[in-house]
Amino acid sequence: MVRVLNSGDSRIPRDARLLTIDKNPLNDIFDYFFYNDSTKKRNLVFTMNGSKKVISLNPGEDINIILEEPRYKKCENDCDYCFIKGLPAGLRKELYFRDDDYRLSFIFGNFLSLTNLTDEDIARIIKMRLSPLYVSVHTTNPILRSRLFKNKRAELIVEQLRKLIEGDIKIHCQVVVIPGLTDGINIEKTVNDLFRLFPGVSSVGIVPVGKTKFLKKFSGVNKKLALKIVKDTNLMHLNFRKKVNRGFVYIADEFFIKAGIPIPERDYYDEFYQYENGIGMVRQLLDEIDSIKCLNKISGKFLFVTGELAYPFINYLKKKLASKKLFIDVLPVKNRFFGDMVTVSGLLTGNDIYNALRLTAKKYDRIILPPNCVNDNGKFLDDFNLNGINYIVSPYSIKELLLWLQ
Repeated sequence: MVRVLNSGDSRIPRDARLLTIDKNPLNDIFDYFFYNDSTKKRNLVFTMNGSKKVISLNPGEDINIILEEPRYKKCENDCDYCFIKGLPAGLRKELYFRDDDYRLSFIFGNFLSLTNLTDEDIARIIKMRLSPLYVSVHTTNPILRSRLFKNKRAELIVEQLRKLIEGDIKIHCQVVVIPGLTDGINIEKTVNDLFRLFPGVSSVGIVPVGKTKFLKKFSGVNKKLALKIVKDTNLMHLNFRKKVNRGFVYIADEFFIKAGIPIPERDYYDEFYQYENGIGMVRQLLDEIDSIKCLNKISGKFLFVTGELAYPFINYLKKKLASKKLFIDVLPVKNRFFGDMVTVSGLLTGNDIYNALRLTAKKYDRIILPPNCVNDNGKFLDDFNLNGINYIVSPYSIKELLLWLQ
């Protein structure tokens, strides 16, 4: 059953429970949306004050209710490289929840391990057509994967992927590169094993491990390893493109930047299958910058704040925007909270940004912060308040940002 949090329908009091729709039991709000087909007649069974009530809905008719959110599955693994597990105290409360839930994977593209997936879960995923899903594979070597996740069920990955694919579920996989563990021959074998499941496995993203000063059991990706990964994966990428007209394997922007190699052209990314995984973000940014036109309406002095990784690209934006009426400075902020290995703007804390801004002597009409340094409520990772600073958080689109600056 699912609890009603609020109701705009006089027949249904708040705190009623929705039991079934057409005799189909409801476990969560996903079942509600799946079975509540407004093109058909439906019978909804509620329990109210200890008694049941049936409400019949005709085709095209619906009810105005708000249902409770599901309780999402927690991660059962104990990975040494887990970014969340290594977080220190004092950050936003929600950051400490280690989710591993197929529903969040379907909605938001969160990567899941499949180690807590039951046969019932797989049947439900297939029945409800929760596709695509995003899966952290890292390796198809069952012994190594079990050791990485510290979970015996991690060995079942290929079998689980096959079951989902047989149910016509599309899957995007990722391999996190942990030097000495999941690099080298592991990447080649894992990518080729996953390609055997194509087109069910639609893409494989290769990303660097998130090495912070709080995670000490492994090293981060250096320039030498980044160069090797660029070279090795490019050979596979070109081979797959010849076979299936798709690159299939794509690597994170960070590898190209660390290796000192130009970001690939747009064609490399095909449909940008793993954009939210940091694969293709820089290419999209560069394409947006190159398409900028007509800046006559923008004037003033602005400071663009960014992480160290994106600094050269925001500098490129600065040069593109240069005019007699528009003055721009770019400030790369060093990540002192997480350590030198963390250079992405999305992991900058409010305190690190504030301390960097305190060292700037110039006055600006507006300070522009990167779009991914706050959550949807405008909160930094550390809940720090930039009181007294005239800033805005940039939208993700350069075109939209320029409209804001007019």
